[in-house]
Amino acid sequence: EAIAQGRASFSNLQKAGDGLPTVAERLREAGYLTAAILDGALPGTFANLDQGFDLVVQRGVVARTPLFTLSDALHSLWGAARSWADEKLRRDASVTTEAATRWLSQLPAGRPLFLHVYWPHPHRPYSPPRRYLELVLAGPAHSDEAVHLYDAEIRFTDAQVERVLRSIARHREPDTSWILFAADHGEELGRTAFGLGEPYYGHSIFLYDASVHVPLIVRAPTVTPRRDPSLVSLASAAATILRAAGVSVPAELEPPLRLEPHAAPALPAYASVRKAESAHYEGPVERVSLRMEGWRLVETRKPFHQLELLQQGAEGERPAEPSEHPELVRDLLARLHARYAADADDVEKL
Repeated sequence: EAIAQGRASFSNLQKAGDGLPTVAERLREAGYLTAAILDGALPGTFANLDQGFDLVVQRGVVARTPLFTLSDALHSLWGAARSWADEKLRRDASVTTEAATRWLSQLPAGRPLFLHVYWPHPHRPYSPPRRYLELVLAGPAHSDEAVHLYDAEIRFTDAQVERVLRSIARHREPDTSWILFAADHGEELGRTAFGLGEPYYGHSIFLYDASVHVPLIVRAPTVTPRRDPSLVSLASAAATILRAAGVSVPAELEPPLRLEPHAAPALPAYASVRKAESAHYEGPVERVSLRMEGWRLVETRKPFHQLELLQQGAEGERPAEPSEHPELVRDLLARLHARYAADADDVEKL
């Protein structure tokens, strides 16, 4: 399992500080060629997260390169037009994938590389290419059309990942390449919950498994493939990449993923969502969550106060009554408050 985690509250519209060291900067200092190929305006140059990348391409447009050539300009014009047409006409194509495979094909041999590719799918508004929707509709039917659209976007993204992996196999040494695949969030497809007037489709106000239990796949050359049920966090990705590259890992980072089988206890996984305002509630939304040892505690702080205890099982998470587990709730809540300071005026005491 992978639980999306973060120490602080961030927004797509918030810029990272110039002094914040990035994985790309550390790898470039170690001699790596670095590129970020992004399908979307965020994240990237707008958020100042392009630090350390030799090349940045966003939606087919070359956003940064050491030397902007005529070829870069032509690719940017063509990429911008293609990106717009693909989105509007729901074409079975991706200028982001094409930019990534082109970069891989042009690299000099012998230089280590770090390639970060970002696709925004699946994501609202769900608008997959028609061919992938037809593939989904040919399978078992679902009463909610959004589920079909969501599944079709997953299939489309799978196809893009496969194209990049094939390009790596052609142009690099696949047996020595590390691959890390992850999603930044899931989706609530029709969630009904306390305080909502209608079913919710999205990913920005809840901390249930549908939103924060995401794929995390690591392909390491020296590790036998397996499915590990241990609780892990996306916050460990940065340290895992640095360790794989032989670069020192800063002490302030979350520990790297332990890729070999182990019996050590899993680390707790935290998550938070904070919005200044929401179309689904009046006023700000603030929730924090902690999952460990088969339990998750979700504390809603705004726009109302609520504690939700969830027990993890083979069928997923199910609600449990907090009053029946007072010691557990106190322990989890104390850990949450140590991680995310609570305003005593806003949060009720147990």
